[in-house]
Amino acid sequence: MTVSPPVPTPILQDDPLVGAGGVHTVIIGLDASPLRIGYAVMILQTGELLASGTMHVSNVGDDLRNRQAAWRHIMEEVNRVTDSSHIVCVGLEEAYVRFKRQAILGALTIGNLEAFALRSYPWILVHRLQPTEWRRLIGIKQGGKEAPMAYAQTILPDLDDQDEADAICIARALCIVVDSGA
Repeated sequence: MTVSPPVPTPILQDDPLVGAGGVHTVIIGLDASPLRIGYAVMILQTGELLASGTMHVSNVGDDLRNRQAAWRHIMEEVNRVTDSSHIVCVGLEEAYVRFKRQAILGALTIGNLEAFALRSYPWILVHRLQPTEWRRLIGIKQGGKEAPMAYAQTILPDLDDQDEADAICIARALCIVVDSGA
């Protein structure tokens, strides 16, 4: 009896978008404001949405502790749907800081989330995207809230939350950025 040689298999870890052993890698997109944080957890290679939602941040008491509580909820969602060791990147919408209280609080929230992400997942890349940049990457040409909502509804048809929609769009744009190596 003649035994044929084994069929060569591709070395999956040589693919820049696949982890060792062919494990999918995960990215998180965040859209933050002082009182709400939209999040989307997505598989980098396929763009499959694993989880998304909006966390309402309490405006009573210590702002930093309230943001930490929101981040812990997001981490619980991540751990519910995937192994956190698969996370490679977190994308945040860059804030326009104007000298208005709301804009400054938004920038502080983004800075806090970046610090929480790096403390929780020290191996990740944190990438900030301007709103015009993430819109351009996913093919949205006009401003406003309608186009990102329509785009996100192609991924999650029953979606009705603007912060969650923006987070989904940011996550999808982040997939493109990481895939292109930019």
